[in-house]
Amino acid sequence: MADASDSSSAPAATADLTAASSPAPADAPLAAPADDIRKGCRVRLLGLSTAVLNGAEGCVVGPADPDTGRHPVKLLRPAEAVAAFPLGIKVKPTNLEKVQLPQPAAPPGRGGAEAKAKRESRKAAAAGGGGGGGDGTLLGGSGQAFGGPAAWAAGLQPAQAAEWFVDCYRMRVDDDYAWGGCNLHGLYDMENGRDAIAPDFLVFCKLAVAHGVVPRS
Repeated sequence: MADASDSSSAPAATADLTAASSPAPADAPLAAPADDIRKGCRVRLLGLSTAVLNGAEGCVVGPADPDTGRHPVKLLRPAEAVAAFPLGIKVKPTNLEKVQLPQPAAPPGRGGAEAKAKRESRKAAAAGGGGGGGDGTLLGGSGQAFGGPAAWAAGLQPAQAAEWFVDCYRMRVDDDYAWGGCNLHGLYDMENGRDAIAPDFLVFCKLAVAHGVVPRS
């Protein structure tokens, strides 16, 4: 991870902190005071002489360096900044602006009659696939009613279903990172590395089983 003031680094990985900041992009998230910056915070870089970094956004991925006070930031956008500093960059807190991601709106009908009807439909489908005399259409070899939580596995071979399930985990981690306020866990827990992936994936598996998402076969 490049230091923002290390002049010995390669040209693509150097920057000093002398220039005024450029305006933030029009679609940038709402800004917040730069205090209380810590691991997981979404931040915008300001006041850097390297033009590609000004206005760039990233996520703080670890504690501040005890000697320099700089925060390690993994860049998220724009693509030019990410390409120039693929390993991230260490930045002084005075050159960071904390930002708050807007919360996504709830989908239409959520919590209303439509959502209630869907929940009842899922319950009825699950009851029909439990082997207790229901007349639900079962997935081939899965023991789950068609249209139930495990319907995604219909027609998939075990290896294909396993690959799909792992991809779902990756997407969940990515969503938590991008839309969950930089919630870093599993694949994105850079502080704990690979040791954090297995237990995090196990939690995902247990939750999937508890909610009937995994076919019983």
